[in-house]
Amino acid sequence: MVANEAKSNHVAANSLSAGEAVAHDDPRFYTRSGKLVNSIHGQKMTVTLNSIEGHVVAGERYATKIEVGSPNSRAFPFLGPALETKADACIATLARAIKKVIK
Repeated sequence: MVANEAKSNHVAANSLSAGEAVAHDDPRFYTRSGKLVNSIHGQKMTVTLNSIEGHVVAGERYATKIEVGSPNSRAFPFLGPALETKADACIATLARAIKKVIK
């Protein structure tokens, strides 16, 4: 859910045809090759008695530099905003799963 949201905010610039309308006005939402978008994925959740932990990662080496920036370039976050957008849906999904297990 979060991974798909993060992916939806990035469009490979070379995947757009010359006359195709763009989804975003801001160029930060476009990547040159699509490698970053294709590397975004969820990892298996870890469930213990005290916690539930899940991770959505971007496998490209430069993903962190884009997400948090560096001294020489500003940040263009995509994973954090995706989590914020889907937080309520994630909590609702977890609540339904817990209720199902309890029954």
